Amino acid sequence: MKKIIRIILIILICLAGGFFFIKYKFNNENTFMEQTLNAFKDEERLKKQKYLQCMNEPFKDTVVDEKFADISNIYAKSGVAIYFKDLNNNYELKVNENKIYYSASTSKVFVVIYLLEKYRNNELDLETKLVYKPSDAMQGSIGMKQHKYYDEVSLSEMIKYMLVYSDNTAYFMLIKYIGLDNLKMYFEEYILVMESYDPFIRNYTADLAIKSLDRLYKLFQVDDDYTKLIKESMNNRNMNYLNFDEKVFLHKYGYYDVSYHDIGIYDDTNYPYLIAILTLYGNNNYDVKVKEISKKIFEIYNENLDLKETNKVFDINNSYKIMLEQIASKPKLVICGGGHISLELYKVAKMLDFNVIVIDDREEFANTERFPSADKVICKKFNEALEEINYDNNSYFVVVTRGHRADQICIESILNKEYKYLGMIGSKAKVANSVRQLVEKGYSSKEIEKIHREYTSVIQYNNENSLSSVLSIAYLSSMQYYFKPIREFPAGRGFADFVFIPKPEFQNYYPALVVELKWDKSVRAALDQIRDRKYPESVACYAGELLLVGINYNEKTKEHECRIEKYEK
Repeated sequence: MKKIIRIILIILICLAGGFFFIKYKFNNENTFMEQTLNAFKDEERLKKQKYLQCMNEPFKDTVVDEKFADISNIYAKSGVAIYFKDLNNNYELKVNENKIYYSASTSKVFVVIYLLEKYRNNELDLETKLVYKPSDAMQGSIGMKQHKYYDEVSLSEMIKYMLVYSDNTAYFMLIKYIGLDNLKMYFEEYILVMESYDPFIRNYTADLAIKSLDRLYKLFQVDDDYTKLIKESMNNRNMNYLNFDEKVFLHKYGYYDVSYHDIGIYDDTNYPYLIAILTLYGNNNYDVKVKEISKKIFEIYNENLDLKETNKVFDINNSYKIMLEQIASKPKLVICGGGHISLELYKVAKMLDFNVIVIDDREEFANTERFPSADKVICKKFNEALEEINYDNNSYFVVVTRGHRADQICIESILNKEYKYLGMIGSKAKVANSVRQLVEKGYSSKEIEKIHREYTSVIQYNNENSLSSVLSIAYLSSMQYYFKPIREFPAGRGFADFVFIPKPEFQNYYPALVVELKWDKSVRAALDQIRDRKYPESVACYAGELLLVGINYNEKTKEHECRIEKYEK
């Protein structure tokens, strides 16, 4: 009996010891797992910080700096403040940016920002109407003078009057409606602190001007009727001396005493920038001076667009380095022919960041009015024009002239040169005729095949490549807001088919996207793969909102199915 009791006691002691050992081991392992998880989170946090640092770090280039230095040297001691900001690369030129001026009518931009954002947040209706009373009337009120006393005037109308006519009555009526304290509290969040919004008090700087324009530009990224109203109102020639030649700026001028200012947005699709020029020229040729500065800045900026691909080196956790560097120059697209097809091709090519050259022998089809953003337009005989082209392995040629003879001249001029791609647009008969003539003139089959086979994709429908092409084309409509889509993005335990990441300044307005493509399966299978392989965890740090997109093609029914789900962190 004692032996049995002894055995039982030994068993109990062993069990108890095992229990405490297991508990101890579990606790230790749990602690280890927590530490590992925390270390992983810290690593991800550091990666995010480095990413944001890289994306927000101002672009630097000594060539551009040196050229802009000439402007600084000229105007730094002349009572002029200049602030230029490249929105693609955060490159900035600053001259006397903290020098204090009267804001004059440039202060009206603050009111526009406040009203637009409050409307976006559903905090007010821009069609709300205010009663125009005799006590409201002020000098410099062309817009409000169109109304009789005690007329009801909408907030949107007064916004237009402020921007088009610089209407003072509308401005002060809106200030009264908003409340100065509310206006100050709002802009304090954006570090746009002004002691007063009275345009006749000296408390305005070029730094404040650019910050206000930057805020307005971000609000412009939501396209609605009021964005269109404000853009149209700012696109006026009323004392707009930022404009020169055919370059047009969305602007707001300010004019009081000896102060003349013009601040604006160069709203170019590919290369937008902000500019503020504050002066004390008064009536002393202020229009000429502002235009002169605006043009000089644009010319330097435009001449150096090829330099604006940021070269960066940054560390990740001090363990490895990432270098981003532009090695090759921009590809060059030469369009032979200036007809309607060429016009559409030119537009797409500019969106894809090609240097575009257009050739035609007719003045009505080869001119800068028809192709305003082309890098070069040549109006000569095709064989003469093509002699002016620099041929290299980054040159693309598309032949789309008005007739067989011109096509043939272009093809023969290009065929023996160095190029990346040579294509023709035309009917089967037209292409066949061109090929026949080339054969008759002794060109080899290998040379001829280059025209339409070497660099063109096999035509396919309803497969993953086709779906990918559609997604790539879709990006063109949103390239202003997103980085270039990443194919086969390494994420979680695999590779996501497509990832779209919004640029940092648009993360509050546009979601990141993780896309998975399937063939003869289901959208559920696509979405399950995204979640099971933990793709979102690698993307979620780049944007506030993340959408998961599954797309499937059914070969039998010839139908596509798509499902989009919001990822809950």
